[in-house]
Amino acid sequence: MTIQEMKERKRELGYSYEQLAELAGIPCSTVQKIFGGTTRCPRRSTIESLERVLLPSAPAAEKEEIQREKALSEKYVSDRYLYDAGQPGVLREPGGVYHTSLNGKEKYTVTDYFHFPPERGRCELIDGVLYDMASPNAAHQGMSLRLGALFLQYVDGHGGDCRVFTAPFDVIPDPSDRHTVVQPDVMIICDPSKIGKGYCEGPPDLVVEILSPGTRRRDLITKHAKYAEAGVREYWIVDIEAQTVVVYDFEHEGLPKICGFDTPVPVGIWGGEYFVDFSSILARL
Repeated sequence: MTIQEMKERKRELGYSYEQLAELAGIPCSTVQKIFGGTTRCPRRSTIESLERVLLPSAPAAEKEEIQREKALSEKYVSDRYLYDAGQPGVLREPGGVYHTSLNGKEKYTVTDYFHFPPERGRCELIDGVLYDMASPNAAHQGMSLRLGALFLQYVDGHGGDCRVFTAPFDVIPDPSDRHTVVQPDVMIICDPSKIGKGYCEGPPDLVVEILSPGTRRRDLITKHAKYAEAGVREYWIVDIEAQTVVVYDFEHEGLPKICGFDTPVPVGIWGGEYFVDFSSILARL
């Protein structure tokens, strides 16, 4: 396929750049550069990855996945509800047709997100696009709970205003971005005013994301950029399978530090006075 054919096929399928990048397994910035003309000679392997998603003759399983994604996006639009202010707790359908970024017209907003009914299930909203969140596996859940408990133990023992939360807890990293709401796996928030509305409005001080197959690219690329831009002071990416922790010190803009589970990891927002022993957590997973 030519680049122009790919752009037309992308438009026909209604994919955003992020969705296409995730399905193709390549960075979103790479797709944008190719389609925008910045990259004039992309690698053949990159083109083949895009073709696997965009070609009408894609394998049956991939074609089925494409149709499933489209059907789900259409269902989210048709099933979208708003609370009726006159009758608290009663749901009503809004009038008119609502288009999302999934079909290239409009985006979901923070307001839309908070008006979804409970049966919508867990999801994150990033740049106006909804991402379903699968239930974590046992190792992921164990890591999240134990890490949160260690942070909480330190906070309780040292006083101060820091609060510790684990998912699901809604966070609007940048209050000026009305198209993004995320649910970090673990977070520390040291400004109580940010959680006055029952969710966090503003960047947490420390965010921890635990990698899983369904969220790996989002945690490593998309959410990393969102956290850095919003002003999160410190970001940890925990990879249980590789037994590593990547630490980003956004506050001092240093290079990321990669620690093995056999190395105690200092909590930078607390001046390195507290260390997390991941080997002890791993032994209990």
